[in-house]
Amino acid sequence: MKDWKAIPFICDEVTYSLTGKVFAQGIYTGDLSIPSDEFTIPQLVFFFLIEGPADTLFKSITLKVLLPGQPPATMEVPLSIPAKRDPRRTRMSLKSPFLILQPVLRPGRIETKVVHVEGEIDAGGQWIVTQRLEST
Repeated sequence: MKDWKAIPFICDEVTYSLTGKVFAQGIYTGDLSIPSDEFTIPQLVFFFLIEGPADTLFKSITLKVLLPGQPPATMEVPLSIPAKRDPRRTRMSLKSPFLILQPVLRPGRIETKVVHVEGEIDAGGQWIVTQRLEST
């Protein structure tokens, strides 16, 4: 589905307000630095922003995150199809967090994908690097 696109951002925490606003804390803007070649953290949140043509709606999609050296983590997101669609609305968007508890981080590229009935969308990736602190 070339008209669909997906962009995730990675952060430490996501909360929602009563009015539906999302608050993301600790957004990683570059590489994720770890102090050793294997490092466990409490959690990571992959917040996916997905957009595509309004006339191509799926019943569900699956979010997929592949951390280096780990089996794929997946989460199915059921989608609600509106009973009546406004014809002026040509694009639909979905915003969905994907929480991964106690991930083991290793150096390498994190891959993210959105899987649907017609294939998958490569949502890009971010890198994990080892940043050893030198003692003096």
